[in-house]
Amino acid sequence: MQTSTRISTVLLVLLLLGTAGTALAEIILTTDKPIYAVGEIVHITAYNAGPNDEEFISYPYFVIFNEDTGECVTGCVGLPVVTPFPVGETVSTSWDTGFFPDVPGNYTVVVAATNGTSISYILTDAVSVELNSWGSLKALFR
Repeated sequence: MQTSTRISTVLLVLLLLGTAGTALAEIILTTDKPIYAVGEIVHITAYNAGPNDEEFISYPYFVIFNEDTGECVTGCVGLPVVTPFPVGETVSTSWDTGFFPDVPGNYTVVVAATNGTSISYILTDAVSVELNSWGSLKALFR
């Protein structure tokens, strides 16, 4: 009885050591800048820095949440599609904050992968287009 308990304990420890030795892939998630105005495009990039391959667990690959309201903005209902994400590969997407205007606030982007890395950005009010504002001056040069 005592021998079978020891064997079970040794097997459990070996199993845990085997799974602990497998390193998750490091996914580097970036946006092109940390602060956007409503109407700007957010460019999101995920890079698999290794040491192992990764898998996306749904499509679309990115989910965006409004941290202030807890509301999911896009990617909320992903299709359960498993897609390989090999070491060294980069995947990019864009999100238009003005198509259906997003509410100004704090946002988090999460990559839909086994190692669900996240990054945050801030969305501010759109630049005013009044005649005596900085926005109107900028519009003259666009």
